[in-house]
Amino acid sequence: MTIRLSRYVAEYESHILNYIWEPPNIFEIVKQQQINIIYGRKGSGKSTLIDYISASEGHNKIITIRTRNTDLFSKIIATLNEAKEEPRVIEESISSAIQFIIYTSLMRNLIEPVTVPRPGSYMEKIYKFLVQNELHQGSVFRRAIQIISTLDGKLKICPNIQNILKISEGFVSYEEALYALIEYLHDSKTYRLICIDDVDEVGFSFSEFDRFFVNSILSAVIRSNVRFLESGSNIRALLSIPTELYRHASLWGGDWASHSSAHLVWSNSDMLQSLVNKRIAVEFNIRSRNPRFDDDRYSISKNYTWLRVFPDKVRTTYGVVNAFEYVLRHTFYTPRHLLGLLDMIISRISKQIEIPGSIDKITEKDWSTAFSDSVEEFTYSAVKNWMDLYSLIYDGLDEILEAFTSRPNVWKKSQLQAYLIDSEINLVRKDSNKTYKGAALIKLLYKLGFLGLGVKEDASPIGVDYYRLHFSFIDQYEKMGGWDICVISPLFTYMCELNEFANLYLVPHKRLVLRNKNTKLLQNYDFESNSVTV
Repeated sequence: MTIRLSRYVAEYESHILNYIWEPPNIFEIVKQQQINIIYGRKGSGKSTLIDYISASEGHNKIITIRTRNTDLFSKIIATLNEAKEEPRVIEESISSAIQFIIYTSLMRNLIEPVTVPRPGSYMEKIYKFLVQNELHQGSVFRRAIQIISTLDGKLKICPNIQNILKISEGFVSYEEALYALIEYLHDSKTYRLICIDDVDEVGFSFSEFDRFFVNSILSAVIRSNVRFLESGSNIRALLSIPTELYRHASLWGGDWASHSSAHLVWSNSDMLQSLVNKRIAVEFNIRSRNPRFDDDRYSISKNYTWLRVFPDKVRTTYGVVNAFEYVLRHTFYTPRHLLGLLDMIISRISKQIEIPGSIDKITEKDWSTAFSDSVEEFTYSAVKNWMDLYSLIYDGLDEILEAFTSRPNVWKKSQLQAYLIDSEINLVRKDSNKTYKGAALIKLLYKLGFLGLGVKEDASPIGVDYYRLHFSFIDQYEKMGGWDICVISPLFTYMCELNEFANLYLVPHKRLVLRNKNTKLLQNYDFESNSVTV
């Protein structure tokens, strides 16, 4: 097999985008311009969502600013690390610089189709402003950066952009150009979406200066949207940002932008299964047998897609389990994780296929080995990436993994709290020296995706306890309320050599079932000896 399910959207032809993408839960509110900020784990599909909107709405209507297309963000980081001004002055200056980039990019987008602006029109003012500042041709990003930079290429800490633009008699000022822009957008009913994406690609240490950057970019996006909203313009700035960076901000004290932000998570496993089926259908050109409408080109039936490539069941240490579910439970439920792991399985099993098309000759044992070996390899890599990222923010993660190594994957609340206190386990945030221990540590580990929390359902039948599991990488709002048991994410099973308590097969999106004998075993677990006492 030579297929690759984890291709980027840009690698597909535009006319088949509808068939390889599954709109996440937040798609409609993003499309209807109800939010300004998308945050989520790396690989959750933020950039893909923006690419899809761009392809469906028309590329001229969507202006996307990405790190790989401009050195703006790397210049900002370099400037912040050497800035001597007060934090508020720095944030205001960088926010103004980013707003300048947003507005000039929008102006340039509007004038490019116009050959000769009508004299006295708003468009003529915009055009004159761009020409007098040499923003009308070439790379608008590069020229805008030149304007707000010093001779040695560093950004200027200057709260008022107007002071560094060309001003002469008869010239259009920055404020006049902005007024003309807003009025033109209002009168013409023009729709535009400006997306700032991939800001984390520049690299972060999660220092105080990085917080200045995140504060500045959030401020620029929110302020731009307030201006657009107040003028009645059909335009919006949208920022996509990794969860870790979003939480690193301090500008609003945690709540300032929350009303206009959306968390991109995949809480529905069926949607992820559909996403995989669509990718397989396109890769193998599996056509829909009974089209329901003109564009119903590819099949998404599991029988013709998933089962053409993968088995329905695989044998594991838990017995025979659903193959898709087995893969999904060892991820953070992101498309990048899921598709990447499936590609590893395809690559491993392909080495056993001598003749193309002979996949049906692969034995159950070969399939099970390919799945379990791929999952183990993938989870080691995923946990390492998790450690590399969060070790920039917190001290003590190595000790956390060590503390849970060879321990059960299920804990009672009282047991976990006592174990953490008795073992003196904690995490320390590097930039603030804040120490997390006890209940605060549990809450933090939940947010990082290491722990899941279970709430006992009142309707549990006699002899059985049902627990509704909550994981931060599935729950839309990551709220942590009351809880009764704690479970370790299956992603950490191999790295921590977890003891699968009573051979329980944990699946993050499904309820956990504990029968009487398992409940008694759990109650009798002694963390000091790491054994079940009789």
